[in-house]
Amino acid sequence: SDNFINYSLIRILKLYTYMINEEIAFKSGKEKLILIDEIINHIKEYSYNDVPAVRIYFLILMLTKYGSEAKEYYFELKDMKFRNKGSLLQEELFDMDICLVNFCTRMVLQGSREFLKEYFELLKESIYDSMGQKTGSVSHFRFMNAVITGLKLDEIDWVENFIREFKDTLQAEYKD
Repeated sequence: SDNFINYSLIRILKLYTYMINEEIAFKSGKEKLILIDEIINHIKEYSYNDVPAVRIYFLILMLTKYGSEAKEYYFELKDMKFRNKGSLLQEELFDMDICLVNFCTRMVLQGSREFLKEYFELLKESIYDSMGQKTGSVSHFRFMNAVITGLKLDEIDWVENFIREFKDTLQAEYKD
């Protein structure tokens, strides 16, 4: 029964997160999230620290639902990612990355220099692994985001090295 409850909570948290994102994107005002407060209160009460997937999707939901008011959830999610990186599913890592980057973007748009640095670190992590090796090719969007963010943070040497290292991986129409 515990496994069924954990599975159900994960599915519900994912669904609520999806619905909130849709509401943010389309501003329909029609989404009724039945039992969301009860589920949030239940997870807050029992924490689910022993079930990382439930905790991860709870944190993602909280960041999505409460936005810039949820800084503590950002740092907990980021910490969970680094502590559990080797044991998490690829889907969970992807969902965490998207949520962390979206939160940083929201905070940067509100003028937070702290989260510009956080965003830059997330970008670098998505480009290089923990040993400093390339993780793969870099899209022109990520390339430009890395360059612009690095320049905003006066990381000139890093930006120059990054451009040298990745310029030949860009598609021909984006190299100029």
